[in-house]
Amino acid sequence: MSFEIFKDYLTSHVPLEENLLAELQLRTKEFTVSRGNFLLLPGEVNRYTYFIVSGFFRSFTHKEGFDRTLGFFGLGELCCLTTSYLKQQKSKEGILCEQEGTIYRVSYYDWRALEDISPEFLRLTKKILTDELLKLINYNELIRTSSTTEQYLSLKNHHPNISMLVSQKSIASYLGISESTMSGIIKSLLFSSKK
Repeated sequence: MSFEIFKDYLTSHVPLEENLLAELQLRTKEFTVSRGNFLLLPGEVNRYTYFIVSGFFRSFTHKEGFDRTLGFFGLGELCCLTTSYLKQQKSKEGILCEQEGTIYRVSYYDWRALEDISPEFLRLTKKILTDELLKLINYNELIRTSSTTEQYLSLKNHHPNISMLVSQKSIASYLGISESTMSGIIKSLLFSSKK
């Protein structure tokens, strides 16, 4: 699998010199993850940043015998549980592979070492964190001002094939609604699209 995909993602945030990209490539591992396997279990420390080359992943928490979906990660996205990763502490969440895929993995310590080597890489980290924070702010605004149907449509816009990649239960959980409410939204959208 070509490292170019990861390189393009990173350099779309901040231009990086070839020697720094070569150093990053030496510290990057490629893995294939099968459906149903975990990148991280609740109670583990998130020690890696993952870049998704293919496949689909879901973050979740498990309380009182029930899974609660917290987010989704797809093609061309970074995947990690930010609090656990940044503080290097045990996570309450996990990451599950929902569709077999290929990922690149860079350890927390390798990423930090690259920041020490180069101010460019530190700038890259800052830019990525800023972009992710802005996405979170936009998501919170969406939650505050939009109907559940609009939130679902926004999710489908971001991950067009999500209904084929994860269960309706996982999507409902992410939206904070019951499966029956989710079914109603889908039926309503199908009905309105036939008009």
